[in-house]
Amino acid sequence: MLMDDALSLCLGQNSGFMTTRYDLTNSSHANMKDILINEYDNVRSNVNTLLVLGQKTAELLDVFNRSKWPFNHYIHYATNSKWIIIDKDKNFTKSLDTLKQMNVLVIGHHGSCVHLYCPINGTELDLRCMDMADYQNISIGDLQTAPCDERDFFPNLKNKLSRLHLNIGVIESVSFFEIHVDGNNVTAYTGIIPLLVKILAYELNFTYSFVLPADRSWGIKENGEWNGMIKDLIEHRTNVIAADLTVTSERFEVVDFVFPAIMIQDLGILYRKGIQGQESDWIRVFGPLDPSVYAVTFSCLIVVGVLLLVLDRDQKSNTFLMHIKRLMNVEYVSSVMLSVIGVVLLQGNGLRPRTASSKMLAATFWMFCIVITGTYIGNLTARMTISVVSKPFTNLEGLVASKDWTWGVGGEFTADMIRLHQEVTMKKVWNGLVNLNRTVPGVLDFNNTFQFSRILDPSLKYAYIVLDAKYFVNNRMDCAFELSDSVLSGLSIALAVNKNSSLRAEFEKVMWGLFNNGILDKIHDDHYRDNRPLSCLKPTPRKTVQANDLLGAVLVVIFGVGLAFIVLLLEWIPRFCKSCRKDDNRH
Repeated sequence: MLMDDALSLCLGQNSGFMTTRYDLTNSSHANMKDILINEYDNVRSNVNTLLVLGQKTAELLDVFNRSKWPFNHYIHYATNSKWIIIDKDKNFTKSLDTLKQMNVLVIGHHGSCVHLYCPINGTELDLRCMDMADYQNISIGDLQTAPCDERDFFPNLKNKLSRLHLNIGVIESVSFFEIHVDGNNVTAYTGIIPLLVKILAYELNFTYSFVLPADRSWGIKENGEWNGMIKDLIEHRTNVIAADLTVTSERFEVVDFVFPAIMIQDLGILYRKGIQGQESDWIRVFGPLDPSVYAVTFSCLIVVGVLLLVLDRDQKSNTFLMHIKRLMNVEYVSSVMLSVIGVVLLQGNGLRPRTASSKMLAATFWMFCIVITGTYIGNLTARMTISVVSKPFTNLEGLVASKDWTWGVGGEFTADMIRLHQEVTMKKVWNGLVNLNRTVPGVLDFNNTFQFSRILDPSLKYAYIVLDAKYFVNNRMDCAFELSDSVLSGLSIALAVNKNSSLRAEFEKVMWGLFNNGILDKIHDDHYRDNRPLSCLKPTPRKTVQANDLLGAVLVVIFGVGLAFIVLLLEWIPRFCKSCRKDDNRH
C-alpha cells in the first residue's frame, strides 16, 4: 500500500510497467510538473500506458491541466498515452469530474480486489483479484479481459483530441481569413481557413481560438530572428498555423508543415486591361507563326533545293531549261530554287523531278509544305478577322524590358523572395521597386487598395506582382484587370506545427482524408470560381480587315520585286559579258 504523501509513476511498455516512486510531501507544483516531463521523456518512444498512484494524484492532474508547459509534452500525454489513475479511495473518481480529465481509467481497490471504473458509461466492473503490492506486474493484456473494450478504458483512442483547446495562428488575408466586426465586437470569421479549421475541429474533436500575430506578419527571418506567425509557433504562443503560409526551405528548418497542402498558388502579374503589346503593322502578316517555324521552313527549303540540284543534275527537271548543258549556271540554279519556293506556297508546277530519288524527296517536301501552309492560312484568317489582345509582357523578363512600366509587389513573402533571389531578372525587379518607392511611397506597403488604384490610373502603366493573382482577376466586378500568370508556379500553402509535434500526424490523417474525398479540390475550385460579369466572358468580336493589317503583305511584294531585280541582274551580267567577248572576237 502506498503512503499518502507518496506518488508513483508507472510508465507502461509492451512487456509491463516500470515504476518510479517520489516523495512529494513538500513538493511544489513546478516540481511535480518537472517530474512528469522528465519521466515521460525517458521512455517516450516506447510508452503506451501511464499509471499515476497516490494521494497526490489529484493535485498532480490539476497541475497538469493548468500548467503552461511545452506543448509537445501535453499532446503526447493527452493523445499518445493511455491514462490509468489508481487510488486507494473509490471516491477519488469524483475529483475527476472537477478536473474534466476524460482520458483516464480509474482503478479503485477494496481489500485485495481491483475494480475498474469506465468513465464513458459509469459502470464498475470486477476485473480480477490481486494484491496491490504487485500492481507493477499488471500488463495491458490483463486490462483487455474486461467486458469494456480498450476504447472505453482509454477514451482518447476514440475521442481523438478529447476537446483539447488549441491556439490557431492566423492572419488577415483576402478570401483566406477575413474578420467581420461591429464596432469593437467580432461578428464572424469567413474564408477558407475558418472553414478548414471548423472541419478539422469536428474530425479531431478539439476546441480552438484564433490568435493574430502582434506584428501582422506571416513570418520571415530577419537578422537571424523569426517574426510573425512563425515566431509565435516556435515560442508556443500558438499550437498550429492555419493561414495562406507558403512552404519554403527556410521555414521547413524550424517548423513542420502538414501535407497535403491546402492549395497550390502561382505568382502572377496584374495590370490594367486594354494595354496591349506594341506590334508593328509591318510584321502582323508574319504573326501566325513563331520565328522558329520560319527558320525551320527556310532551312528545309535550302536543303531540299540543293538535294534536287544534285539528284536531277543529269536529267533536268525544268522544261524551261532543257536546252542548257550540264553546267550548273545561274539560270538553272535559280529555276530550281524558285520552284522549291513555289512548293512552299502550294504553287509548285515548275518542280518536275525525273529520278526516283528526287520524286521521293519532292513527295515528302510537299507533305511538309501542306502542313505549314495550312497552319499559316488558318492562323492568318483568325488573326485578321478576330480581335486578339496582345499582352505587353508574359513574364518578369518582359516586364523589366518594357519601357514606361513601373511595378509594385504584394505580400511580405513575395517581396522577400524577390529581394533575396540571386537571378538577374529578380534583382532588376527589386531595384525597380526600391527606386519607385523613393518617389512613390507605398509600393512596398502591400496595400491592395493602393496597388489597385495605381493599376486603374489611366495615366500610368503599372503592374502588380502578387501571389494568387488569378483570384483578384476572377473577383473583380468591372473586368478591369488582365493577368500574366506564368511568373512562378507551384507554391504550396499548408498548415504548420512545431517541430516533432504529435499534432502533425493527427492533422495529416484528416488532411489526406479531405484530399482523397475531393474536399480540398472543392475548396480550390470555389476559391478560383470566376465571379466576373458575363460581359467579361463574352466571345471575342470579329473585326473588319483594315488596310494596315496588309502592310506585311505589301512588304512581301516589295521584297519579291527586289529579289527579282537581283536575279535579273545576275542573269544579265553573264549575257552582257558573253556579248562583249563576241564583239571583241569580231574585231
